[in-house]
Amino acid sequence: MIQGASMREALSPPPWLLHDDSAQYRIFVAATTLHRVRAYRLAAELYRQAGLAHPDSVALAVHPYDAWPQTLALLAEDEAGRDAATMTLVCDGQQGLPADAVFGDELRGLRRQGRRLAEGVRLAIRPEHLFSEHLFRGMLALLYLYGTRVRAATDLIVEINPRHVAYYRRLFGFQLLGPERPCPRVQGAPARLLVLTSPAPEASAHPAHSPGPITQSVPWACPFVRPR
Repeated sequence: MIQGASMREALSPPPWLLHDDSAQYRIFVAATTLHRVRAYRLAAELYRQAGLAHPDSVALAVHPYDAWPQTLALLAEDEAGRDAATMTLVCDGQQGLPADAVFGDELRGLRRQGRRLAEGVRLAIRPEHLFSEHLFRGMLALLYLYGTRVRAATDLIVEINPRHVAYYRRLFGFQLLGPERPCPRVQGAPARLLVLTSPAPEASAHPAHSPGPITQSVPWACPFVRPR
């Protein structure tokens, strides 16, 4: 599956710098084999620690959607070069989305309305970096802009634990869709489906590589994200 990264490797932008009050991060598009392996390993490790994956699960959290050319994975590292966080965006297509396994009825309803979906998956941050709200906001902003501007998605969806719903709704403006259900991908933990609709979706030939569109198009984005 890692072999499918050749196109993304060629198009990979420079890392983004994100300055927090007490830390600095570099955010990479995980297009190279090295960055993708680091992202998959980090997600697998953190999911096991949180009890969301079997203790004996494989060392890399790799899924079929990682081979799809439209999938975008991000990897953040701290000032010392240690892996800090990872997120992935999966765009809808013939294969569907990971959330279809649990919230298929809800997603089919959105598609019947002509909505174009993208899903944020494999959201994982090391515990010592959870204090950095800027890190999470900055990475999610990049996924959102890639989905809405580059892939012309109208809606970003996420499956999250119910205890995080209030945070996503308050900070980002996500809306609940559907009831709480167990998610087999995370050991049967409870999940809620959230959706964030783009107010002015448009396809763009230029990925979000400049700092202006971040703060103008995504009001909740961290203003300290900029290309190196």
